[in-house]
Amino acid sequence: ATPSFVFFAVQWTMLFYQYSNTLLNAVIAREVYKLVEKSYRRMPRVRPPSTSRVYCQIAIVYAFASFMATWCIFPTSYSLITYSTSSVYNDGTTTPSVVGLGSKVFPTDATTLIIA
Repeated sequence: ATPSFVFFAVQWTMLFYQYSNTLLNAVIAREVYKLVEKSYRRMPRVRPPSTSRVYCQIAIVYAFASFMATWCIFPTSYSLITYSTSSVYNDGTTTPSVVGLGSKVFPTDATTLIIA
């Protein structure tokens, strides 16, 4: 049996949250650094980023996080995570589980560099 839609939806949500949270924190840190650097140099007027720039950064981060989360959950030879249904309970039912990082196309070392 193949893993269920609910399993993949939960995995996708967790990966999307992880990627988007990390990247949004990096974007915020960069913007704060730029503001602090300009104020340290005593620039006459330090303006925060415009609303359209912030929305553009958020859209890029969410698009990239969606791409990475989707790439990780596809159960294909080029996926970044290997899935299995080998976990069998006492009543004979199986449940999908993550076997590990890597696949036929991407070895474990390369996958660790991409995901981490």
